Amino acid sequence: GCDVCHFCHSGNPHYCKAGSIDNTIGIFKDGGWAEYVLVPDVQVHKLPNEITLEQAALTEPVSCISHGWDRISPITVGQKILIIGAGIIGNLWVAVLHLQGHKRVTVSEPNSVRRQLVQKLDTGFDIISPEILNERHCKDPDYLFDLIIDCSGFAPAIEQGFSLLNLGGKLCIFGVAAPTAKICIPPYEIYKKEAIIIGVNINPFSFPKSLGLLESLGDKYLNFNKLGVKTFALKDYKEAIENLHKVNLEVEKINCLYNLRKDKLGSYCRTPEQGRKKSTDARDERYLMQVALRNRLNRRLNEGGLNSRRPAIAPLLTKEHGVTRLRFAREHGEFPCNTNRPFTLGHEFCGTIVDIGAEVKSFSKGDQVAINPSNGCNTCYFCHIGSYNYCKNGGLNSTIGIIRDGGWANYVLVPDEQVHKIPESVTMEQAVLSEPISCLVRGWDLITPIAIGQKILIIGAGIIGNLFAALLHLQGHKKVAISEPNVKRSKLLHINTGYECVTPDELKERQQKDSNYLFDVVMDCSGHPAAIEQGFSLLNCGGKLCLFGLPNPNHKIKLQFNLVFFSISPFDIIVKEARIFGVNINPFTFPKALRLIEAMGDRYENSK
Repeated sequence: GCDVCHFCHSGNPHYCKAGSIDNTIGIFKDGGWAEYVLVPDVQVHKLPNEITLEQAALTEPVSCISHGWDRISPITVGQKILIIGAGIIGNLWVAVLHLQGHKRVTVSEPNSVRRQLVQKLDTGFDIISPEILNERHCKDPDYLFDLIIDCSGFAPAIEQGFSLLNLGGKLCIFGVAAPTAKICIPPYEIYKKEAIIIGVNINPFSFPKSLGLLESLGDKYLNFNKLGVKTFALKDYKEAIENLHKVNLEVEKINCLYNLRKDKLGSYCRTPEQGRKKSTDARDERYLMQVALRNRLNRRLNEGGLNSRRPAIAPLLTKEHGVTRLRFAREHGEFPCNTNRPFTLGHEFCGTIVDIGAEVKSFSKGDQVAINPSNGCNTCYFCHIGSYNYCKNGGLNSTIGIIRDGGWANYVLVPDEQVHKIPESVTMEQAVLSEPISCLVRGWDLITPIAIGQKILIIGAGIIGNLFAALLHLQGHKKVAISEPNVKRSKLLHINTGYECVTPDELKERQQKDSNYLFDVVMDCSGHPAAIEQGFSLLNCGGKLCLFGLPNPNHKIKLQFNLVFFSISPFDIIVKEARIFGVNINPFTFPKALRLIEAMGDRYENSK
């Protein structure tokens, strides 16, 4: 993706208008049909030793299948599954399903040669033609499937698939159809079946998963003869293309690439001979410069001045600016920060852009913006799976205002991918809360669903606890209690939620009087071990405990082993079927946070 648009900031680079499929190597940029190819390091993945180069050629399609799997999950073993199309993609779906224990799978393919090929995988799946599918359904109207995966991209096949979908079933549109193709599906049938139709668009953050999947599939499934894949040397590319027109044994992936080149790109496609030539045009030179700039930007953000991707921002300093418990935790040595050199604090801030680098396209001088202080290195395993909050070089290890110079200054330089425009309806004072609210959103995403009517306990009535209270009230929750030992703090909640504020001692008394005084969801916003332990003791069966407050890294919550009693018992975790969630910063939640601030408005975000 472009790294700066709404979709990239939301963790959906595959929807990016400037990147994604519209900037794909080998489709819109020079690809691999050449002796050498230049690619950004953020798009490069090391192969495990167990994967051969021949198998690794399937990484890209398998990464798309991995994304599709995530989209249609859960898939319960025992469900009836139909795969439409037995080309290379359909066969890979067959292999993945068989690997993961599925037996009740049918494959529909009109081409007899392809049907014979999929039989070579020796899965025991039912391999039939669309005509036989139709005959079986006519004889038995209950001949239906719980999950249908279309790998053909052929509109009539998709329509037949929907007619075979069971009540409550899922139809996955995986095969790439022509942009002009249309399908006719009765809306009433979608309603009646409570059908779910799911599209799958390429492979966001699924490449590492696909490498793990390839390793597991191994030689048993990734045999090119079984899959129907024919390989050609690079110099024989013309023969490969001609082969597509002469034989029924098609290589679907190459065919798709060929069609895209022929029908979409026209004269912009290069042949391998053209790609082999050493390019000296300015476009390639700029590309090399861009790679160098991005690498330097990701790894040396504290060095140098205003470069091509770093706007200069004049932060807004308010009495709320960056003043959360994290600041005091850093000052008292309770939280890791930069100890190598003096640095400027301030990880929660917004401001006005006063200058921009030459390559910044999405922002202008005078824009009011909020800053996401966290970002990843974009090259490690965790960044590649979309979890930059775990990044060893980025995440908390590279946060603006904690590791890098922050917003407690007249001016600050930040990369454009960490800058977010503030909606017009949001004030700068409200936008200061973007960072903590983005972390709240991450926590919310982890612990949802939370049903209206569930009993909820918030531990801690500081700014984070109050923001959680506002979020719950906004979304209709009424049965909420807030535990806070500091009476002054408990009186700070001026948003008229009607929630009950109690002290930890009062909670303890109520539990002693009534053993059923329990909560379905407990959100700890204190980071205090004793408070967390009390929260767990108040957790109902099937409940969720969210650890949101930032504890001292040296503090421990002890468990109960044998006859020695400590605060939290592993046995109780099992009996309660409790779920305990940790929340680590804010991966791809900043756009949600800004929309949430808009929705909350003055009703909740009033500093008075």
